[in-house]
Amino acid sequence: MDIKDKSDFQPSSQTLRKWLGTRKPDLTIAGMNVPGFLGDSGNSTDTTWFWVAVLGEIAGLVATMYGGVRGGGEFLIVALLGVLMFIFCDFFFASKLHRNEGKKCTLKTEKFLLDDSNTAKIGMMEIELQKGGVTDFILKAAIILIALIKVAAIVLLGVFNSLMLYIPFMIIFLIVAYVHIRHTGYYFAYYLTQKAIDKERRQYNGKVFEAIDAEQMVETPLPLRNLPIRHSPHEIVANPDKDGNHYIIRAKGVLTDNDIICLINKQEEANKIPLAKACRRFQLGNLNAQNNQ
Repeated sequence: MDIKDKSDFQPSSQTLRKWLGTRKPDLTIAGMNVPGFLGDSGNSTDTTWFWVAVLGEIAGLVATMYGGVRGGGEFLIVALLGVLMFIFCDFFFASKLHRNEGKKCTLKTEKFLLDDSNTAKIGMMEIELQKGGVTDFILKAAIILIALIKVAAIVLLGVFNSLMLYIPFMIIFLIVAYVHIRHTGYYFAYYLTQKAIDKERRQYNGKVFEAIDAEQMVETPLPLRNLPIRHSPHEIVANPDKDGNHYIIRAKGVLTDNDIICLINKQEEANKIPLAKACRRFQLGNLNAQNNQ
């Protein structure tokens, strides 16, 4: 996600929550898979596939309209209304299929922050992460069914004289269905988040959407190296009020997943997970920060 002037500008908590719905890469920290949070990946792939699906929808629309024209005026109206309804349903179902991504992202992070001994709560979170599976299956089945109905429609309308010519359209519609299941929701999540960030950046004037300074305490098993650790505008410094391996994470504005990696990547392996968890708690604080929005 592109956040211009990140040292001074901070998007609203509402916009940051939109960000949770984008495609997340897992982070590998000290040999452990850590769920992504304020980061994203694969947007270029999602965008490419999304526009492939749009072209497929247009091809189906044109073929159906052609069949309607051949059948006469009434067939054209029915065919046009039908295909537009199916296109709308495709995008609607794809959006609904993506409905829980932000919630799941937060649950995965909250699970990561729990101690391994808290097995009961971890079990409850795993159950929560599985919820909605039946609805997801129905939505996927509906998208595939729509693809098959589109094929049946152009066959019944007699668009082509040879059955072999319908095979490419069957392939196109199935590809469109695949894209709506795997990519469309992520494309919209990224697009709407970036659009919201850019809108708020235009409103930023040094007061509204101003980056917030905040701190998070952390204790590590081993002393940290190369203090202070800086990755502008964030840093990790020794805690002057406590002895031992006590530190303060000072960050201004949004602390992204990439920022976390840059802050901790040169530390001892034993220190990386405690640091990552402390940084992740800071990120959760970003979601609730009120910066004169």
